[in-house]
Amino acid sequence: MKHFLKNRLTALAKEYFPSVPFHGKGMVASGWDYTAILFGDEHVVRFPKHGDAKKRAAVDVCLLAALQGRTPARLQVPLAAHAASGTALYVPVMGRPMTAIRFRKLGEGGRLDFTKKVAAFITALHAVPVSLAKKCGVQPESIRSRVARVNGYLSVCDKAPLESVVRGALTAFRARRKSVTRTVASTLVHGDLSDEHLYVGKSSKDPLGVIDFSDLSIDDPAREFSSLFCYGEQFVSRVFSRYDGAVDKDFLERAKLYRIEEAVKILSLALKDKSSMTLREAKDFLVERTKK
Repeated sequence: MKHFLKNRLTALAKEYFPSVPFHGKGMVASGWDYTAILFGDEHVVRFPKHGDAKKRAAVDVCLLAALQGRTPARLQVPLAAHAASGTALYVPVMGRPMTAIRFRKLGEGGRLDFTKKVAAFITALHAVPVSLAKKCGVQPESIRSRVARVNGYLSVCDKAPLESVVRGALTAFRARRKSVTRTVASTLVHGDLSDEHLYVGKSSKDPLGVIDFSDLSIDDPAREFSSLFCYGEQFVSRVFSRYDGAVDKDFLERAKLYRIEEAVKILSLALKDKSSMTLREAKDFLVERTKK
């Protein structure tokens, strides 16, 4: 099956971009929104997996082109796009992902170096003019629509028979949501700086690599920090202390709530049999995130 998929994607890549000399055997990777095939260190072709990803393809190509040189990180360089299919061709970001396990094995010097690079990238990204993002079609996240969306997740959970510990986690989330305030303006945010999307090179002198801008939006800058908790709360605090963007008193608390919000969403999907997690896994996921 994998062999068939690789051959099929290779054939499509050559069909969509006939002037490009693809080298190498091709390595296939698949996520929520895209399936990609990597040809050595020269080309990566991303194929959208659904309609929303297809619509976002042109936005991603436009924005990644506009971001080149505006941050200290290595980003994918867009080369061409196949408009009809939403498929795009890029120069890939090479290196290896800084997984949470790899991060924990680093010495203090390595952790500090990675912290500085992440903080510098986030600061630079959030300083990019919102007008530039809007020209590429990035839409601002409405506070009203976010509240309505999360209330929808909670409504699904409220109608289900849940254990007291899970119900307690939802109650605690609601209480914390009501207590936070926000005074900072929206910025351009990557939206998913998890350990799958942050890359490091062989040398500590190599710039940070950042991939997958499919969740990018104009939103609360605190949301950027929510996915960094995969490296631990101390890491988030250290990045925050080196962040030069605008902050307010509830900044990190909102980051934590955005992280729990993701777990609430997953539970609501699991209750409708639409999640990659089982219902038991989704319940445990929510309870665990609420504790931290």
